[in-house]
Amino acid sequence: MNEEHEQIELRAVTWEAPEYEHVKRSADWYWSLWIITISLTVTAIVFGNVLLGILLILSGFSITLFGHRKPRVSKCKIDGRGIYVGENFYPYTALDSFWIEEFDDERSRLIVKSQKKLVPYIIIPVEGIPAEYLREVLDYYLPEEEHHEPIFTRLMEYLGF
Repeated sequence: MNEEHEQIELRAVTWEAPEYEHVKRSADWYWSLWIITISLTVTAIVFGNVLLGILLILSGFSITLFGHRKPRVSKCKIDGRGIYVGENFYPYTALDSFWIEEFDDERSRLIVKSQKKLVPYIIIPVEGIPAEYLREVLDYYLPEEEHHEPIFTRLMEYLGF
């Protein structure tokens, strides 16, 4: 094993993070969801689009079930090959750059820009690892470039999704 490969293996970090930030939803949130779902379904049926009505009802059930579900904890890892988030692997060849959004000393969010069109940003919560250490490890593999969460993601978080 050569010295360069040993250095790459030393520049690795592992942590655990929830899939998403769990928000406890009130009964009012569920009432609002179902009032909107039923209203849209009735409107779709009145306009003769029964298939859309069925799709809206199924969507309402899916959102309700997802709202009750607790997030799974994923093991995250950054090493010489790429970034691992649970079962997903993102090689550095498929990534453009990264940005670390800091909240406090122990909580931050890693935003990685991907080359894929369907998943342009990979957002990974980080807890228990100083942002400076994470930045030092990632600087070795990717350039740092300021990124922000897409506005749609922020809107969905604001609405409680």
